[in-house]
Amino acid sequence: MAGDAASVPPCFGLGGAERQRDNRPVASEPTPGSKPPDVVVTRTLPCTVVFEEHEWQGAWAFVNRNVRIPDETPTLGELVRLIRRLGGHLGRKRDGPPGPMTMWRGLQRLPDIAGMWLILRERSG
Repeated sequence: MAGDAASVPPCFGLGGAERQRDNRPVASEPTPGSKPPDVVVTRTLPCTVVFEEHEWQGAWAFVNRNVRIPDETPTLGELVRLIRRLGGHLGRKRDGPPGPMTMWRGLQRLPDIAGMWLILRERSG
């Protein structure tokens, strides 16, 4: 794992099913009376705190239909938007926010896409 997931504040717009992906450790729930995490700060963290590099690169290439990966690592919020699109959210103005099922579907597709990204990267270079 690229970062320490235990240092990430709990939930940044994800439902419960997405919070413990692949049995990786996640931050514990806030205790009653404790201050909730700053969601804005969490969304601006680099996505490599939670996801591996090949995971975000594969998702980026698949969603954008472009193998040119950006030089900068996307933020966690940007990768969450990519995962929502993998799950079927279209992101139109009138569409509401995606639910946990959409995120779950996107996260279910991510390992296959990331695995294929590794294979293609290995064969090309």
